[in-house]
Amino acid sequence: MKVGDLVRDLGTGDMGIITDTYMQPQLNQLFIKMFAAGRETGWIRAIDNIEPVQDPRDVVEWEHQQGR
Repeated sequence: MKVGDLVRDLGTGDMGIITDTYMQPQLNQLFIKMFAAGRETGWIRAIDNIEPVQDPRDVVEWEHQQGR
């Protein structure tokens, strides 16, 4: 996952764009921030809580939520 990818937060179901990433070296885990639901989230542990959006229908749904 990288900045600019469209992802879904599995905890809330929100879709958003990754705005920042951080690899925590002691835990060897990726954390991300994303812009979703009109705000930027705090740091979210990517391994358990985030999945990439791959279905084109999800992209259309996200664009509709954003008013596009």
